[in-house]
Amino acid sequence: MILQFALANFRIGTLDSIHFLIPGGAGGGWDGTARGTGEALTKSGLVGNASFENMSGGGKALAHFVETAGKQQGTLMVQSVPIVMRSLQKAYAYTYEDLTPVAGLIGDYGAFFVKANARCSRHA
Repeated sequence: MILQFALANFRIGTLDSIHFLIPGGAGGGWDGTARGTGEALTKSGLVGNASFENMSGGGKALAHFVETAGKQQGTLMVQSVPIVMRSLQKAYAYTYEDLTPVAGLIGDYGAFFVKANARCSRHA
């Protein structure tokens, strides 16, 4: 999974607080990544306070984030390959192009695609 944080109208500098919008349920991978990042930012003194909002279900967080961008000062959204892929498949009204990526934290390739007549057809 490639994980990125995206932002809406985010300004670089010293922050009193930061808010994470998490497009998944509490306890999941995106939730843990956001909360771990928030903890690291606050413990390091880069951010005074971190808050978290879980919003799961069918692109709801992505739509909310884009549609309310003007009100999302200091908000980061955790996203990864599923959101990018679903956007490319036109499953959501918005795409990753409506966001500004600010950091790539982890990467894990879950699938490799090759042509049907490729010399390599399986990973062993």
